[in-house]
Amino acid sequence: MFGEKIVGYSISDINGPDETKAKIVGKYSKKTKIFQFEETEILFTKSLTPISEFCLMKVNGTLDKKLGKPFFQGDFTAENKDRQTQSCEGGTIIMSTPKAIYEVASKVVKNLPSSSIPDSISAELGEKLNELKAVDQVKRISTNETVSFKWKSDSIRIQIWDEKLEDGDKVRVLKNNEVWISDLRISNAPQIISVPIEKSSAIDIAISAISEGKYPPCTVKALLLDKNESQLLLVQLKLGETAFIKIKR
Repeated sequence: MFGEKIVGYSISDINGPDETKAKIVGKYSKKTKIFQFEETEILFTKSLTPISEFCLMKVNGTLDKKLGKPFFQGDFTAENKDRQTQSCEGGTIIMSTPKAIYEVASKVVKNLPSSSIPDSISAELGEKLNELKAVDQVKRISTNETVSFKWKSDSIRIQIWDEKLEDGDKVRVLKNNEVWISDLRISNAPQIISVPIEKSSAIDIAISAISEGKYPPCTVKALLLDKNESQLLLVQLKLGETAFIKIKR
């Protein structure tokens, strides 16, 4: 019945004071579209609540499409490892992609009388949707892969930050096979690297993982800024692996 085993993680309260990452395992049937998974352990938390008091979910539902958008709905139960100290409640869970949620919300806002919703909320929805559209265009790079860009500016500005949890990822950055930054710890706050580029020349930038942090692999978001254009990259590397960026003018 179930053909695909799923292993991953869930993150709750992202960037909040109780941000928590839990390991999940599950299975999915393409035929029936039934998706079952459960949280098996807490991997990381900022919360002051003892891990023994956390409730871990078991979920059983259906993963399908509604109005052309990915959509999951199911029921869940929850329990903690020490059943004597904490009671947990069950319920219903509904999930979709952030982009789909914001698109639906944006349509709802447009169809409401303008006087019934504050301009600030309408503007925020539009801003979030634009951000998600940009993320949709992200280029993913893995080990030994090279991406190339035609450049207009006199320098390369790259913003680098941690994709999800700040867990100690570190990279080395090379320019034309020479070390530019030997040990860069990746944080949630974007760090800017500026590399000069001469006319009619090409620059090869290599990003190597020198630490995978607490939760492998080493995951880095990199935003390349070129005058009025930008390109978002997602780099995922194991320890010792390298990805390459080629810049041409």
